[in-house]
Amino acid sequence: MAMDSTNINKKEIPPVLAIDVGSGTQDILVWQDGIPEENCPKMVLPSWTTILGKLINKATNNKEHIFLLGKTMGGGPCTAAIRKHLKAGLGVFALEQPALTFHDNIEKVKKMGIRIVSSRPDVRPLREIQMADVKLESLKKILDLFQISLPQIIAVAVQDHGFSPAESNRAFRFKLWSKLLEEERPLDSMLYETPPEFLTRMRAVKETLPQAFVMDTGACAILGALLDPWAIKRKDEGIVVLNVGNEHTLAALILGDKLLGMYEHHTSLLTLKKLRDHLTRFR
Repeated sequence: MAMDSTNINKKEIPPVLAIDVGSGTQDILVWQDGIPEENCPKMVLPSWTTILGKLINKATNNKEHIFLLGKTMGGGPCTAAIRKHLKAGLGVFALEQPALTFHDNIEKVKKMGIRIVSSRPDVRPLREIQMADVKLESLKKILDLFQISLPQIIAVAVQDHGFSPAESNRAFRFKLWSKLLEEERPLDSMLYETPPEFLTRMRAVKETLPQAFVMDTGACAILGALLDPWAIKRKDEGIVVLNVGNEHTLAALILGDKLLGMYEHHTSLLTLKKLRDHLTRFR
């Protein structure tokens, strides 16, 4: 009996769980080989910094002290909630690693009013809050309800400014972009199985999920946009790729397969008029 050799040699690509951790949301995609992307399971859920911000606000309303443990993660909503909690005269105790969520300089964290401890403090009432950008057990529960197996391959995107206790982490991040351009490295060089020491948020994700691949959110968004047929047709003439997030707006100047420039700004400080002007001058 004749056999189709193409079927013999074809190997199915295993499913991938892709997680984009943003300030307001975490976007989830379970990619499966042979299924059109629009039919693959996907979810937009609140980010853990948003969820923890709500838990901290509850503790504030209940006049409970807080004990933070877990990992370094994205700040934003949870940082705002911690400041409000401290302003209410309530205690915030934290292990050192989760405390670095609020600033890379632990002395500045202490000046905020957060007390760094090595174990659970003996105060009451006390609410314990586990910090992390990704909590796989919660996603597994959701997927189980819909008879979807949790993929073994996991890819996580987070915005990591880099560890910078002595200077603005935004300035440090701009230095990272400059170095990328000077060395003429492609954006996919920012995909890590083992992230460098200074990318502490990515390393925290790896501690939570040792099997995960990690990458900068902005670089992921740009690479994804460049796979669009419209973009593919125009890459050789030059293209500006723009990603507007809740906290950060990022743009890349692309010519062929070469990265020519990067632009980044806090979204809250932009208007449409200002963004148009910036992008025109950037191009």
